[in-house]
Amino acid sequence: MNKTKKIVIAAFALALASGLAGCRDEEQNRPLSTSKSTYHGPSDDKLSEQQLREIRHRMNIQAGGQI
Repeated sequence: MNKTKKIVIAAFALALASGLAGCRDEEQNRPLSTSKSTYHGPSDDKLSEQQLREIRHRMNIQAGGQI
């Protein structure tokens, strides 16, 4: 077998292995949505009043407001 043929076979084997690596079980049959502005993931938890106050405080500091 000449060197060129070995390189072609190795490249083909590498491409085949790369293609099969993307076929993991957890990626099969998952819902795909292409509609804009639609998020199908889990809902975020609601923030408590204390968390909202802390966020507003940090926002004021970053905006150049008073501490």
